Amino acid sequence: MKKKIVLLALIVLTMVGCTNNKKDNKQTQEIEIITLQPLQENETLCYEDDLRRISGSWAENYDGFIIRVEAKREDVKSFTVQDATAFECVVADALVLSNGTSNVRTLNVYDLNSCSELLSIKDNFSGEVMPDDNQTGFTFYKYSEDMPIVQWNAQTGEWHETNKVPSELFNSDFYNTIEEIGDRAFNGMRLAALQKTYVNIENKKISYLNEYKWKYIE
Repeated sequence: MKKKIVLLALIVLTMVGCTNNKKDNKQTQEIEIITLQPLQENETLCYEDDLRRISGSWAENYDGFIIRVEAKREDVKSFTVQDATAFECVVADALVLSNGTSNVRTLNVYDLNSCSELLSIKDNFSGEVMPDDNQTGFTFYKYSEDMPIVQWNAQTGEWHETNKVPSELFNSDFYNTIEEIGDRAFNGMRLAALQKTYVNIENKKISYLNEYKWKYIE
């Protein structure tokens, strides 16, 4: 009698398991895949994965880089950002865009799932935005007028400090930078020691690191 009860229980569990598997498979099959149209001539592919495609374009008579996020599945949202200047990167489920007309710009971070702005970073930056290895945030180099700055004086043929520059910043990076510039230096040309900055997307915390990089600023 006990053997019959155990056997019956196993049959019931097997049937339940099969039913659940069928439900899971059905739910997976019900997610509709969206076929995207080819990009237009004025559009540039910025990023693409299995869930979405991100492209950018300049429109005639419109002063802004238009970013389009297009969903590849019905359970993923699409949205458009009208007033960007450049695509920077995607970190986990966050889209990082920059705004500005020179090589010094500001950053805006958007949540790809909710399609809303996640973070607006008012610190100016220059150079590249670099995602970290674990996809929880990114780094950039911060610029401000109180950063250590040197300026080329064509009359003396030397770089002069325009504010206080700590002696440790006259390092190999500084000398490599001026060597790369070479005879392209012009009177009044400025180099700034930009501060490395880390942005944690999960807790929206910005950390200023004790690491600097010399770069030409306009």
